[in-house]
Amino acid sequence: MLGENVEMMEDRAIVDPEMLGELVRIPRALSQGLKDPHTIWSSPSPCEEKPDESLHAKRHRLFHLYVERTHTSSRRDLHGIDAYSLFPQFPPGIQEEGWMMARKWFVGLVLASVIGLAVVVPLAAARTTHIDLRPGPFAPGAQGEIEFRLGDGILAGKIEAENLPAQGAHAFYVLWFVRTDSGDKAFLGPIVGHDSILFLTASDGEMRFRASAFTAGPNAGSGISRGPVGTNFFVAIAEDHIDTFMPCPVSAPPASFALTATF
Repeated sequence: MLGENVEMMEDRAIVDPEMLGELVRIPRALSQGLKDPHTIWSSPSPCEEKPDESLHAKRHRLFHLYVERTHTSSRRDLHGIDAYSLFPQFPPGIQEEGWMMARKWFVGLVLASVIGLAVVVPLAAARTTHIDLRPGPFAPGAQGEIEFRLGDGILAGKIEAENLPAQGAHAFYVLWFVRTDSGDKAFLGPIVGHDSILFLTASDGEMRFRASAFTAGPNAGSGISRGPVGTNFFVAIAEDHIDTFMPCPVSAPPASFALTATF
């Protein structure tokens, strides 16, 4: 048949066993960030095996063999992840500039906090005072009280009043702080009753105030200060219009005084 034309091959391996020990180079995908191929080593040949070798000794020998073949051991090869690569390394100039900006930001924050405390702490630390108000000639049946703090030139607090008489459409109850020893006055604002500063009917009233300077008198424009005992005077005056610099009473004082307190 075809026996004459067919050359019989010897019964032998097609692949040379020595070739199994050669390196097989498989390039990694570029998505892994490596351009150079990664070397994969074949298992040690039978000639490298040692008889009666313990498992621990065998692993130790194979590890040193791997190091000798690769000439180096990197963190990436041994541990799988290079932890240092997770943090970007910037040039020294950029690092120095970043640290300078961080220090300036921190110093600015500290200064802002200190300035804020310097402004807020004196008033917050000032003692809160409660004073009962006495009725004046204009509102003989009224009563009320004031709660206030005075510190660092700022006078802040709240007034509550009861049974203030009706005044009509063009009159108001305005609260003032007066230093009777110097004649200085500070406008604190109109009392509010039933959500309006107009008292068309008799009603209760209240108001929160905060003033940072005298508005009239020898020390107008300067911070508010407390005088000697008996010269500090709160007064709610019935006024026909509101002037933040001077009282405008509906009648000559003290006939226009609705509520007063001296301390």
